[in-house]
Amino acid sequence: MKARRKPVRRSPSPERRGGQGVRTDARMWPLLERYCKLAKVKLTPRGADLYDMKLPPSERAHFGERASVRVALSLEALERDPDAEMAVLGSPFLAHLLEAIRTRAGRLSLGMIPLPLPHPRAGPVVEETVIESAVIDLATGARADEQVTAQFAELVAQRITAADPGDVPDAVPVPARPPAEMLQLLLGDLREQSAVRVAARQAGAEQGVAVELERLDRYFASVLADKTDPDDVRTITALHERRRAEEMRRHQVMAIVHPLQLSDAQVLMQRVEWEIRSKRGVRAPFAAQRPIAGSATWILACPQCGRPPKELVVCVHEEGEDQRGHCACETCATRCSVCAADFCAEHGIAHCRVDEQPACEQHARMCPSCRMVHCTAHEGVCADGEHPACSACLEACGSCGRIVCNAHAEQSRADAPKGSRRLCATCLRYCEPRTRPCVPWTNRFSVPGTCAGLTGRAGSCANNTARRAWPSWRPSSQRTR
Repeated sequence: MKARRKPVRRSPSPERRGGQGVRTDARMWPLLERYCKLAKVKLTPRGADLYDMKLPPSERAHFGERASVRVALSLEALERDPDAEMAVLGSPFLAHLLEAIRTRAGRLSLGMIPLPLPHPRAGPVVEETVIESAVIDLATGARADEQVTAQFAELVAQRITAADPGDVPDAVPVPARPPAEMLQLLLGDLREQSAVRVAARQAGAEQGVAVELERLDRYFASVLADKTDPDDVRTITALHERRRAEEMRRHQVMAIVHPLQLSDAQVLMQRVEWEIRSKRGVRAPFAAQRPIAGSATWILACPQCGRPPKELVVCVHEEGEDQRGHCACETCATRCSVCAADFCAEHGIAHCRVDEQPACEQHARMCPSCRMVHCTAHEGVCADGEHPACSACLEACGSCGRIVCNAHAEQSRADAPKGSRRLCATCLRYCEPRTRPCVPWTNRFSVPGTCAGLTGRAGSCANNTARRAWPSWRPSSQRTR
């Protein structure tokens, strides 16, 4: 007689369980399971939708120095154990989990995608995060076709194994883009995917802020109806504007993307390169390629944005003595308003602060006065220091007529003896005490309408109520020392 082992009943994952109980987002379980596997966290089932996480010492800092955490994946499990933590969006547990994942986040290299088989297998994409970007070619910036995307998903899910690079020994690796450009491509795709969701949240926020602003307007209108004192009206109006600004800030919608993991794989490509030369003699390479493991369709993509170009433009930027540069599509390129040369977004400015026209990097400047970019067509020289500045910051001094920038000029007050004027640092004087700019002086003693500038003594203008006693003004022949 053979003894039979009693079957062990395992608690199934939330994705395999049936029932009508309210559970968390289906993507939480793969995320939690993947983290526990990578971080060596022991995940022990304690019932339906209830688990214990035994944390190693290296992971306890992310969960409040606790050695274990009990997690509930449904409301029924939380009712059975109120001390458990619910894994839902916005919960403290999910915030701690994402912090731990971001700390340990890295780059998952999957090897080379296998060559096409007679009957390739396809399957659903397993999502481990809330949003997954599309599969993007890191050399050209273009999106991969459907077949390469499906095989990439199979490789991520480990349903197929990576091919041996030795199968194609003559293949030459194509260098990927710099990390900064690579992240911009991937994050841009994530922003496009979440645009619809963000727009829906934005529409709801606009409706909510409209209701709140209408309520505030009615309230402050009723308060102002009984006020006649101008000071009270100004105070209440300022409070009204401040409350409106607070409500508008409170209803702002922001989308923050936290990259958790970058997965990459190699794919065998057939690649063709051409050299494009501009009228200025700048040469730029352009490549077309098609994946051997995909649909074998030729891909022509803009080197900057990855979209199919209608026309190509060579950027005026040159690298090295061989005058080699890069090209871009008609959307990514702009024509300089000064020299009429074409340039990409990285080698020029889109708007001059004076006339809002684009300018290439050779004719783009940063104004040291206003710290804004401008073109050389709207550049001048400040007389105080002989430094360049944009024409919007340069203006003549109201006293000597020299052209000075805003950083080396000051506007006198309207109640100054000669009114509000723009004065350079040389012509500027202060009334006693030195609290407000006044006007330049020409005589040794103060004359009504001017300020004195005696060595070792402070002058006083005619509008200064606390001025010192100066000798009365008389003609030059009658002055006394």
